[in-house]
Amino acid sequence: MNKLKIVLVGMGTRGRHWARVITEHPQAELLAATDPSAQAVTTFKEQLPQLDVPVLSFEDALALKPDVVVLSTPPDIHLEQISACAERRISVLCEKPLALDAQTARACVDVAQAAGILLGVGMNFRYLETTRASRQYIQEGKLGQVGFGRIVYWRYRDGQRPLLNKYPLTMDQPMLLEQSIHHLDLARFIYGSEVAKVWARTTNPPWSMYRSDATVAAWLEFDNGIALQYFGTWAGTNAKNEFQWRTDGAEGMLLQNDIFKDLDYWPAGAGHPQAVVLESQEDFIDDTRGLLDDFLKAVRGEVSTYPSGRDHLATLALTLACAESSRQGRTLDLREYAAEIGLA
Repeated sequence: MNKLKIVLVGMGTRGRHWARVITEHPQAELLAATDPSAQAVTTFKEQLPQLDVPVLSFEDALALKPDVVVLSTPPDIHLEQISACAERRISVLCEKPLALDAQTARACVDVAQAAGILLGVGMNFRYLETTRASRQYIQEGKLGQVGFGRIVYWRYRDGQRPLLNKYPLTMDQPMLLEQSIHHLDLARFIYGSEVAKVWARTTNPPWSMYRSDATVAAWLEFDNGIALQYFGTWAGTNAKNEFQWRTDGAEGMLLQNDIFKDLDYWPAGAGHPQAVVLESQEDFIDDTRGLLDDFLKAVRGEVSTYPSGRDHLATLALTLACAESSRQGRTLDLREYAAEIGLA
């Protein structure tokens, strides 16, 4: 089987993850990488000296006629880059979110569809072992009828830390659009249902280093009757991070205490949990590997369940609805809101 040729656009922290995963994939070849930041290129070479990857301009890299372009770039330039790939009939795997507003995100999907190229979105957390197991337990009915759940994500994210992307410091709704979007996407994916109604409140504590809201609280009601309470923040006041996701059903409960591991199943009435056996994964690498493998299957015309640009519009609509609900101070009907902003 011929290897699929890939160009990596963006050589920052996430780009370095992608470079490793692409070069280690038996059916992929990393042709070139590109980044306008000299510091990003230097750090890339220092941290991945084993990778002899040509560094070219964006235009020169596309001229190599790759099969796939991986965009590990800020969302405000995704439409321009996706359009350039579409003109050349190159499929795109793009980091989330596709865009920061509904109109631009829809344009990204429409441009790709009109050109007949695949557009995938980097929702790599769908490929975590915790996600796989949780979805299986719920979809196979091991919890019985699921009633409600709660997600808590508490983090001090130092946006000034070297090697981290700096654009979240000044963007609107950084917590929602850069972090909560993963959790909201997982809720859709694991619960196997769309959200019907959304109430949310976004705030920014006085000590936050972020210009816009770094804290999100939400209440989501799903079509299948599940209610989910969500709280997420980047403005915790110490370095102790916390993640917990609990889901209760008539016949049992799932409790996850780490995004990458530590998943327990509690049968109804049990005094002790049953640890869910999970395969070992390297954080941010093996989940990204699963995403890339699934997308390359689609490029080869094989059966794939990769997170598409069109599916991402539903997650983005939910994310934007949280911000709008907070602004209006009321519960929103998600389908009505998605139709209003062109993401239905």
